[in-house]
Amino acid sequence: PGFAFAAIDDDNEEVLAFSNGSTTCDSITLLSTDANGNSVRSPEQLTSFGGQALFLASTASGTGLYVTHDLMVTNDGGAPELVFPFGVEEFLVQGDVIYVVASDGDVYRISDDFSYERIADPANRPTLQINDIFAMNGEIYARGWTSDTQNDLFRVDDTNDRLVELNIAENAGGDDFRLYDGAVGETLFYYWFPDPDGGTELHVSDGTAGTDLVLDIRPGSGSSLIT
Repeated sequence: PGFAFAAIDDDNEEVLAFSNGSTTCDSITLLSTDANGNSVRSPEQLTSFGGQALFLASTASGTGLYVTHDLMVTNDGGAPELVFPFGVEEFLVQGDVIYVVASDGDVYRISDDFSYERIADPANRPTLQINDIFAMNGEIYARGWTSDTQNDLFRVDDTNDRLVELNIAENAGGDDFRLYDGAVGETLFYYWFPDPDGGTELHVSDGTAGTDLVLDIRPGSGSSLIT
């Protein structure tokens, strides 16, 4: 038993720490190096997975640089280990599976034994840039930018291991929705969407059909875009 968290060491560096849950002065262990002996810097986004904690940090055990985010996993009070050999932009835990957006834009699925496979390669669409991956209603979605249609919504198709473009909120410039200022529920997600006549207002979708305006908060062509 215990838990991991980020802490500041005596050198004012942010490192990984582990507590065994007791109240004694020796209950906390600072874990400044990984299983390969390389420094682990700036741990963030600690997320429970398989009784351990996944997190992003900078370590030379990944790309060999300290300028990328590397996906790592705790080892109770022992040195953490690298999970994925490439830099990571973001990750999402869904049950016993991890979905990763790599630094090069590829999307990977990682199993609970930490084997991985690429399920989407934007090289097939050179202008596709994936971000804002999220889970809803048992499906995995991602917001992706393309030069031809701007911001589109994609769904991970596990059957064919690819991203399916949904085109649920089309306007003249593509699906230019702003998910980062919205919210995701169990079966619906809310986002800001610009309409030429109604401005940028709050919309809702179930990810399979069209989009519906929740409320024209600022009537007319003006935008509300509350954050």
